Amino acid sequence: MLRVEYRERWKANGICTSCGCRPARSPSVRCLKCLETQRAANKNWYQRNRDKAIKANRKLREQRKAKGACYSCGQASLGRAICHACRARLLVRHAEEKLETFNAYGGPICVCCGEMEIDFLSIEHINRDGNAHRQDVGSGYQLYSWLRRHGYPDLSLEVLC
Repeated sequence: MLRVEYRERWKANGICTSCGCRPARSPSVRCLKCLETQRAANKNWYQRNRDKAIKANRKLREQRKAKGACYSCGQASLGRAICHACRARLLVRHAEEKLETFNAYGGPICVCCGEMEIDFLSIEHINRDGNAHRQDVGSGYQLYSWLRRHGYPDLSLEVLC
């Protein structure tokens, strides 16, 4: 029997299609050990070929934009740069990152009035000297992302409404 036939049979029976030994983890067709091995190999490859991967991603996004498709997934985007499904995932990720940032700097509560509505809160520089930092890093999601990538450094930041 060919390897392809084995894989199809394993897939139909919920067995890992990589090793054929362990149950596949839903919704994947691989077991947890094979998924972790592949994830490590992918990470290793990316670290060795970072510039190549970034260049290829940029090229792919530009091609998708030129076609008028979603730059993220390639599906029809109805004249927008990003489709509704990708936009929804992006908004969820931004909200999670915003909450994670607030938790790193004392929790999602305004230090002056106790406001807890996330939509009204933001990260502020305590000494009101954040203009130069915002010009370097950006504001909003760009700032939250930068703070996460740098391990939430102590920059005299606080949560305010």
